[in-house]
Amino acid sequence: MKKAQSTIIGFILVTAIAVVIISTTMFWARPLIERAQDQQEVNRLEQKFLELHQSIKKVASEQGALSLPFDISRGIIVLGSNNTINYQGQFNIIQPTPRKLVFGNNTAEIIPLGTEEPAYLFEQGAIEFNLHYRIVNDSGSCHKIKLLPGGQAGAGAGSHTIRLIWKAENTSASIPSGCSNLTEQLVEFNVA
Repeated sequence: MKKAQSTIIGFILVTAIAVVIISTTMFWARPLIERAQDQQEVNRLEQKFLELHQSIKKVASEQGALSLPFDISRGIIVLGSNNTINYQGQFNIIQPTPRKLVFGNNTAEIIPLGTEEPAYLFEQGAIEFNLHYRIVNDSGSCHKIKLLPGGQAGAGAGSHTIRLIWKAENTSASIPSGCSNLTEQLVEFNVA
């Protein structure tokens, strides 16, 4: 009888110690695991913005349409009024970025053809992405991708599809300095 009791008590003690060790480990490790998951989500969003940029360029150059899946775990994406797609979300990352260009060497509004992308993407804080389209100058003949809001130009958390549709080519009456003309490729941005 005593041997059976000592076996049961020993099993209960080992189980209790294991539960305490696992609970303590999870208590301390959980924030680190969450930060690592948030950092992976930020990296995924950065890649999605690069894919979105390539899709917008393709739609503008081929004068066509594309759909792109875009999942948002938290935060919002919206087409702003200044030809910029903005994303804002709150993530717990190890070192929030003060402000960095993901692509594009500068944030100049007019750039020479062949030296830069027609847009730049910058990342800041914890976390904000801004994909801004600007003017490309080809020896005085200027070109620009102009984003137009579709039926829904923004969305919050969830699984979405971004639809990009080329609408028209427009010759702008407002010609910036250094350009003899400005041709705009009008691309509709719609989040479904």
